[in-house]
Amino acid sequence: MTDMARISAQMLNECRIDLYDLCAGLAGTLQVDLADFAANIGMASAREIAAIKSGEPCLPISSIPRLAIIMLRLQDRVNAAYFRELQDVLALDEAQGELFDPSEDDDIPF
Repeated sequence: MTDMARISAQMLNECRIDLYDLCAGLAGTLQVDLADFAANIGMASAREIAAIKSGEPCLPISSIPRLAIIMLRLQDRVNAAYFRELQDVLALDEAQGELFDPSEDDDIPF
């Protein structure tokens, strides 16, 4: 194997590991089981689900495109959760009259 092929294979493996770690972190943020989430969206086989649930140090899902899809779906859910929280906070602030006073608009340069 040439140096370039070896570097590319190493880089691909590091990409897989990074994507899997991102997925695990996002699943943790959402407090969802990564194996169940991947299974529910059709991105993990029964073997991969079992490997994730075993907790053994391995890379259960090795497909970069599938890992990317899982990561993006998890990130969408995290974003939606944060957006809902932001809406709740803004609604509470508005109800309490804590938003900026419209009479102070003259100080805003735009």
